[in-house]
Amino acid sequence: GDHRNLHSFPTRRSSDLGRTVDFKNTIIIMTSNLGSEYLQKNDPEALAKVNLLVKKSFKPEFINRIDEIVIFNSLSREVQIKIVAKMLSELQARLAKENINITFTENVHQAVIDNAYDPEYGARPLKRYIQRHLETAIARAIVTATIDIAKIAKIDYAGHFVITN
Repeated sequence: GDHRNLHSFPTRRSSDLGRTVDFKNTIIIMTSNLGSEYLQKNDPEALAKVNLLVKKSFKPEFINRIDEIVIFNSLSREVQIKIVAKMLSELQARLAKENINITFTENVHQAVIDNAYDPEYGARPLKRYIQRHLETAIARAIVTATIDIAKIAKIDYAGHFVITN
C-alpha cells in the first residue's frame, strides 16, 4: 500500500523560507460530516453506524494514527440563532474599527436564519450567507455612496437587505 500520506506531518519540517517548524506538540483537528445523517435522526444505533462508516471510509493505518474521535451533535436552530447574533456582532465590530457604524434589525437576524439555517452543515452556511449577501450589500452601499459612512447606518431586511442612514 501507499503510505506516503500517513507521513504528512513529520516532527520537524522546513518552510519555503528556510524556517524550521516543529510539529512535536501540535494537535491536528480534522472535521467531517461523515455519518451526520444517522446523528440527525436520533437513531439509537447512530454511534455504532458512524464508527462503522469511519472504518469503511478510511484505511486502518490512517485510523490507527488518530488518537481520538469525538462525535458532536448537530447544532440546533436555537444554537444557530445565537451563532448568528455573534457573527453579526463581530461584523459590526470589524466595521467599527474602520469607523463604519451599523446596526442590525431583528429582521436581519431572522433573514440569516431563514435563508441559511441547515442542521446538517452547522454554522458554515450561516457564515457564507452573511459574507455573500450581507457583507456584499454593505460593501455595495459604501462604494456607491448609498449611505453616509460618517453616520450610523441601519440594516433591515424586507425580502432583501435595506441599508439606510
